[in-house]
Amino acid sequence: MWGGTPSRNMVSREAGAPRKWDIKTGLNIKWWAALGSRSRGEPVVADGVVYVGTNNEGQRDRRRTEDAGVLMAFDADTGRFLCSG
Repeated sequence: MWGGTPSRNMVSREAGAPRKWDIKTGLNIKWWAALGSRSRGEPVVADGVVYVGTNNEGQRDRRRTEDAGVLMAFDADTGRFLCSG
């Protein structure tokens, strides 16, 4: 939940959060994943899985040949692609 609570206060109480990151060098980046060309909403993390709503332009889901909306799932620790549907 953005803001951490229903009050939506965007000030994080986390300590030691990185203030800088760099995708090219990997500085403070745990992992990244290729998604479709469009994503809606924010990632959701639950029970060690990251869920991302996107489209199937990259066709990770071979059962779908059309460019359709899909929900992709990734392992939160490693970023390994688990499935889409």
